[in-house]
Amino acid sequence: MPKLIKTKIEIEGRVIENFALVDAPKTIAWDIEEELNIVGKPTPRVDGDVRVSGTAQYPSDMQLPGMLHARFLRSPHPHARIKRIDTSRAEKLPGVRAVICKTN
Repeated sequence: MPKLIKTKIEIEGRVIENFALVDAPKTIAWDIEEELNIVGKPTPRVDGDVRVSGTAQYPSDMQLPGMLHARFLRSPHPHARIKRIDTSRAEKLPGVRAVICKTN
């Protein structure tokens, strides 16, 4: 029987809830007199199927209204002293909201 799992994420005061149906693991009935010997044996993960099939939802898969993405550009020369940065081409790209440097 499938089991409904609820996840709740809060980002900047907004709460997002996601729901997923996963197959519940089969329970094994055991007698109190029976020796328990689960340790060391393979046990299927509850979320294994969705992870392996690529249908699992991760926080990075979420899209929020007004959500922005960041891109970092680093110097290709380690320990180099940067004298100036020309951000004019980056600022003209479509969808760019801001270009942030140490100087601004």
